[in-house]
Amino acid sequence: SNIRLNIPNILTIFRILLTPVFILSLFSNHSYGHPIALVIFIIASITDAYDGYHARKYNQETPEGKFLDPLADKILVSSAFISFALLGIIEFWMVGLIIFRDFFVTGLRVAIEQKGFSMITSNI
Repeated sequence: SNIRLNIPNILTIFRILLTPVFILSLFSNHSYGHPIALVIFIIASITDAYDGYHARKYNQETPEGKFLDPLADKILVSSAFISFALLGIIEFWMVGLIIFRDFFVTGLRVAIEQKGFSMITSNI
């Protein structure tokens, strides 16, 4: 089946596509590599906040969006944490803990939704 291409889903796909550009900028030897990576991360974060807001406000929530949006977040944030560990900014065990927690919460949410309940997460 095709993904319904509404504005929130386009923003989510755009965020997934920004991730490799973010990583390349972060590891670039270019003097502006890190500032560019920061700007890309900020843009991706803004699209994340906006796509969910837009989907709810204009009733454009789709099953694809509900799946892709948290996936896009995990791809971006996990990539950032793994990159920071590779660059020696943070310890690998911290990254492992953060990623494990992310997958645990996601697994819990999927298990709860399979039982017909929903797990509400706070905006924070």
